[in-house]
Amino acid sequence: MIWDLEAPYTQENLPHPSQHLVIDPVGGTGIFGLQRAKFTYRLEGRGAVVGTKFRPGMFRGFLGRPMHEITDRTVPVQSVFGVDERILKEELRGANDPATMADRVEDILRERLPDPDPRAEEARRLVAEISRAPDLFSVAALAGLAGVTARSVQRLFEDYVGVGPKWVIDRYRMIEAVEALNRNEETSLTALAHALGYFDQAHFSKAFAALTGKPPSSYRRAAE
Repeated sequence: MIWDLEAPYTQENLPHPSQHLVIDPVGGTGIFGLQRAKFTYRLEGRGAVVGTKFRPGMFRGFLGRPMHEITDRTVPVQSVFGVDERILKEELRGANDPATMADRVEDILRERLPDPDPRAEEARRLVAEISRAPDLFSVAALAGLAGVTARSVQRLFEDYVGVGPKWVIDRYRMIEAVEALNRNEETSLTALAHALGYFDQAHFSKAFAALTGKPPSSYRRAAE
């Protein structure tokens, strides 16, 4: 990402069930575990950041230990890939084209590419199923799709994704809510809450505000 701004801008992102490798000459460089809170980044002046987003479940092979151990944490790039972060920052500062830095990151990953892992692929598949099935609301339903017990799905997600499956289900349903409000659809908040599997509007509004920092009614007004 590159920017050249006359005025500062704060970018907000809702978290997805992924890990990231980030090279940021000004801010934080490192391996970012799954972040459960909303992520805020302030852009000002001129700058560039290179980030690599890993598919759910797929960073487990690089890290070599359960993903929940780095959830809501940042670990040094060197501890996983053996590359000094200071060198990466200087390389990005000196790059005329950030695409060159993206190629550098790809080389780092290819040098340490883990062996195929069927459990990682299963975790990725189940997260993808959650993302495209808006009527999937429970861990029991997900376990039924996988043909295993709910406890097996729980262990798989904690090990390979970094959080339990209910968090992932709730987060994708909430992302759908934000997208619906951005589209300013002619749907009541109560109807939206029920469509996303919430018991009532109060529970939905509480969960929405906990993630975004404001109630859905305010979000809808801002989108108008």
